[in-house]
Amino acid sequence: IFENRSRGFQGVIGAIDGCHIPCKQPIRNPHDYYNRKGFHSIILQGVCNHRGKFIDCFIGLPGDSAYPLMVNLMTPYRENGHLIGPQIQYNTKLSRIRSIIERAFGLLKTKFRRLKYLDIADFDLGNKMIAAACTLHNFIIDGDNLNVEDEDYLEDEDVNDIEQARRQEEVIDAVEKRRNITDQL
Repeated sequence: IFENRSRGFQGVIGAIDGCHIPCKQPIRNPHDYYNRKGFHSIILQGVCNHRGKFIDCFIGLPGDSAYPLMVNLMTPYRENGHLIGPQIQYNTKLSRIRSIIERAFGLLKTKFRRLKYLDIADFDLGNKMIAAACTLHNFIIDGDNLNVEDEDYLEDEDVNDIEQARRQEEVIDAVEKRRNITDQL
């Protein structure tokens, strides 16, 4: 179904990204939860399907990180001013797929305003609240047939800014796979 959104990407099962859930400064290890944007947060990493339904969530990870290029995880080409047409086209199509998870996060925070700021010191409880919101989000998606492609739900933040923190060495097989996809476009 993702293939309908971006022709050329075969076998896509989900879009992955992360978002910050702002929170009160924790008592233990506060520096672990202080992010590059200048506030304390809990990271929610989510994978969603073409409808914006979460098919996987990982909650409670401190810090920021970017995703490495792997055979089963395609990332954009680094924009260094020297990209050629097919590489730009690849990045554009990949961005269309990724926008679905950004909208899912936006919808989640719109429906569950408590996620705008968790004013609690108990991170176990905070993690459970986030998990419950993700579960309820899925019930809403199933019941209401919400359109996550609505621009109103686009998430502003981008935890996994690929340009900021790339791995130094990319997996050779992943580079080849990305090149093959680009060549087929």
